[in-house]
Amino acid sequence: MVQVGDQAPDFTLKDESNNDVTLSKLIGDKYIVIYFYPKDNTPVCTRQACHFRDNWSAIKQIASDNVTVYGVSIDTVEDHQKFKEEYQLPFSLLSDPDQKAATDFGVTGSLFGLVRGRKTFLIDKQGKIALAYDSQLFAKSHITEVMNTIQNLENQS
Repeated sequence: MVQVGDQAPDFTLKDESNNDVTLSKLIGDKYIVIYFYPKDNTPVCTRQACHFRDNWSAIKQIASDNVTVYGVSIDTVEDHQKFKEEYQLPFSLLSDPDQKAATDFGVTGSLFGLVRGRKTFLIDKQGKIALAYDSQLFAKSHITEVMNTIQNLENQS
């Protein structure tokens, strides 16, 4: 897994609207949260996405509206579109069907390698990993860690 202080691995993935999202083009003015999760419409993954949705205003307020969030899984663009609409998610979902981005970030399988792991990364405005959090067992706690880390970064600047 990438470590705090490492340059974030670049990727280009499709979002739920079939648009390309390239990480290196996003770096600069905003913090970027990327959370990897196994699958849309599963109980824990749905709770995780909805927890981000329910804390969206607080996350944006801490970062002075300078934050963007991406959920990443192997699901198709079409699956992501339905999932986002059904749960009214205010952030984009990215499709990583060949799991290259997950592999580059060091997100490996869990449950005997059958299911992709659940990890959350916060990338600072210089493109460095500011938080690398294994949220496998605690799908909700990663948001608190993200918010605390953003607050600390904001206090330092």
